[in-house]
Amino acid sequence: LNYIDKSWVYNQYDSTVMGDTIKDPGQSAGVVKIHGTNKAIGATTDCNPLYIRINPKKGMKATVAESYRNLISSNLKPLAITNNLNFASPLDPNIMGELVLSIDGLKEAASYLNTPIVSGNVSLYNQTNDQPIKPTPVIGMVGSNLNYEKLNSNFFQGEDDEILYIGKCLDPSYSPYFLQDQLNIHEMNSFNDLADTNLDEELKAANFILESSEQGLIRSCNDISRGGIFNSLLKMIKKDLGFKIEIQNLINLFCEFSAGYVISINKKNKEKISEISKKNNIELYKLGVVKKSTIDINNQKIDFKDVYTKYKKNFENIIH
Repeated sequence: LNYIDKSWVYNQYDSTVMGDTIKDPGQSAGVVKIHGTNKAIGATTDCNPLYIRINPKKGMKATVAESYRNLISSNLKPLAITNNLNFASPLDPNIMGELVLSIDGLKEAASYLNTPIVSGNVSLYNQTNDQPIKPTPVIGMVGSNLNYEKLNSNFFQGEDDEILYIGKCLDPSYSPYFLQDQLNIHEMNSFNDLADTNLDEELKAANFILESSEQGLIRSCNDISRGGIFNSLLKMIKKDLGFKIEIQNLINLFCEFSAGYVISINKKNKEKISEISKKNNIELYKLGVVKKSTIDINNQKIDFKDVYTKYKKNFENIIH
């Protein structure tokens, strides 16, 4: 459930009121055009209760960074934050500690990334019979682009486009994919600490993506978050466009990344985008190519239609 498509939820509602919707829900950010102009405004929300429970300060920094990457992926310059801080009873010293440390992490990340907190709300005492909710501070972030035609797609655009990625793969001991979803760990003392978010690397990666996008060199882009590269690639599949990739360490396919993005480019732009990456001190890694109706990992083919159908439909099937 953590990784499959959730479009069944928002497809029941009208997301195109007045016809100024540029990006539908479910992508890295929802985007609308300001009526009568070329300006685009995008928004995204993120929350990671598991991260906050393990380490509130580091978890909050990671949450802010993920919202930041969601906007960057679409070529939106992040501008500001609103927050929704949901916690159990602050009369419990542990809960109060979660709240205080989360705010510390939020302040540090927002200041470093130049995304001021302009609004927010707080909801406390969320518990039943002394059973607290997980800490769920939600980050909403808004960004803009003066020309909506320069926005990035989050879906693959053409067969034989080259797929690249940037960022640093985190050790599996820091990965919720392995810790929670694969090992089925439930006790908090079974988790290791979080890796601290390198905000300087986040800024460098963002500058690279924004500069490349403004020059029209990126065909599609998605950040790497929970579920790793593989989950990012699944989100980028569009109708009959899949991927053929090679990766040396398969574990790296599923782990979270620091300042990580998957991008697809036209091969003729490889030299230009390499120059921008070097200027921003960013290492570019080749992953593979976009291929029609294909999911191929290290020459092991997976049934494209079966994977795509399950990714798109299983949530609705489970709910029903």
